[in-house]
Amino acid sequence: MNSKKEFSAKKLEMADLPKYCDFTCPHASFAPNDAVGACRREMAVYCTLLAKYNNKNARCAARESKFG
Repeated sequence: MNSKKEFSAKKLEMADLPKYCDFTCPHASFAPNDAVGACRREMAVYCTLLAKYNNKNARCAARESKFG
């Protein structure tokens, strides 16, 4: 899976992405239960655009990446 091709294929505008990473983003997903403990499950946000985790309330990883 080539995340660069997927990201460019979606042709998102920077204005469509939030400034900070949280669960209000349409591209955010919860971590699976087996990935982390239940008490830490909501501390990381899975970005479906970049196919990786980002810390909740950190700057948007897609905006910071070279793809954005």
